[in-house]
Amino acid sequence: MGDAAIAIMEEGKEHEHVFQSRFPLVAVPDGITVPEFMLEGTDAYADMVALVEAVPGGRSYMYGEVVRDTARFARALRSMGIRKGHVIMVVLPSLAVYPVVSLGVMSTGAVFFDVNLRALTAVIKKQVEDSEAKLVVANKGTYDKVIDVGMPVIGIGDQERMRGRSARTSCLPPRTAPVVTLGLLPFFHIYGNTGICCAMLRHKGMVVVMDRFDLRPFLQAQTSNAHRHRVMFAPLVPPVILAMVKSPVAEEFDLSSLVLKSSMTAAAPLAPDLLAAFQRKFPGVQILEAYGLT
Repeated sequence: MGDAAIAIMEEGKEHEHVFQSRFPLVAVPDGITVPEFMLEGTDAYADMVALVEAVPGGRSYMYGEVVRDTARFARALRSMGIRKGHVIMVVLPSLAVYPVVSLGVMSTGAVFFDVNLRALTAVIKKQVEDSEAKLVVANKGTYDKVIDVGMPVIGIGDQERMRGRSARTSCLPPRTAPVVTLGLLPFFHIYGNTGICCAMLRHKGMVVVMDRFDLRPFLQAQTSNAHRHRVMFAPLVPPVILAMVKSPVAEEFDLSSLVLKSSMTAAAPLAPDLLAAFQRKFPGVQILEAYGLT
């Protein structure tokens, strides 16, 4: 936190500290839901790409499609009896459709419960029981994990009505280029869901979704003039930064053509020597370090 915070000793509690920011409190709007807040002002960006999957032939979602399909998914849930306070468990990898599902769930007033994809079926079943979930959302890659949890399963796949389009860069409006952000971190984690998806939807940027880390396509998305989506901001974790610094794969690329301007690292401490090595290899990239509650 450094200069951004001060420590205050509470009277009579000499072992407790309250950290108070030097900056003004952030205004939290009243009378608006999370989906409404995220998608506020979307009409002006309806024809702009919001999310696109980096894989060849991957789906993309325009802002207008995100709004439309979020509402469709919410209506579908309500037609199945989902009401405010009900729990919906979501077991999905990072996909362009992920925010449609999460915001659709929240639009009904239901509780969005995302699950770590590494969890075993027995763990997921226990979570279903503990949370008293009403439905589970999965796709063909996660269906086997949830088929026996004893809950109805909504399948997200090629036959779903809320499908996106194949990736198209021609949809980007010429008026203003959006901030292109890498969606590498898992969307079931707060870092990926809130820190990337929700933040970019709110600020009308574009998220390039990568379901798993592979250094070669990762660098292609940031250096190749031929690549469709050149990433400018990349939220990362220290192991990815280590790969960028140490892997010989990085030597295959002209790093002088890197369009990446800044990166945020969190989820684990960034060692000072690793930060210094990154700054030597990528001198034009600003590193921001974030701290979570753990």
